Amino acid sequence: MTLFWEKGYEATSLSDLLEHMQIGRQSLYNTFGDKRSLFEEALSHYVSTRIEALKEVLESGPTPLTGVRRALKFYEQQVTSGSCLGCMLANSVAESGAFEDKENIDELLRSKIRSKETMFRNCLERAKAAGELSDDANPLALARAIVSMAFGTTVLSRVGTPKAMNRDVIAMTLRLLDSYSIETT
Repeated sequence: MTLFWEKGYEATSLSDLLEHMQIGRQSLYNTFGDKRSLFEEALSHYVSTRIEALKEVLESGPTPLTGVRRALKFYEQQVTSGSCLGCMLANSVAESGAFEDKENIDELLRSKIRSKETMFRNCLERAKAAGELSDDANPLALARAIVSMAFGTTVLSRVGTPKAMNRDVIAMTLRLLDSYSIETT
């Protein structure tokens, strides 16, 4: 997973994988089938661990909306740390043209993106049901905006964009969320 995350699918050679995993070619083929199958396993593992971490952050607040805000602050810390590899999923989306079977890999990537979107949408729906968001708030549209922000900032941080740029994007996303927020006392 780390090699694919750091280098991308195309730049990670079979030799890199064998050396990193300290296994022989036949062991890789017997266990995973091929490089592409190993990549899919690595991506699935990455997404499942990130979804669990996201779920914990979203559920860490006293209210659903607080959880979403904490998740946005979590992204901010990630993309301004100075050592961000970006998001493996977002990096893979950016590289999807390199795959021979583009249609199938694109479907795999879309399904992983939907997992992240669903986590945010569910939390935002709970926030709306709890009266934290106005009636005109659209949890699905807000979730999509948040996921797009997360992908964009992590990809941009990977190429060394100024931290202030990512902070601005996250601040604007928080303002968007706040524009639908109902203050409760």
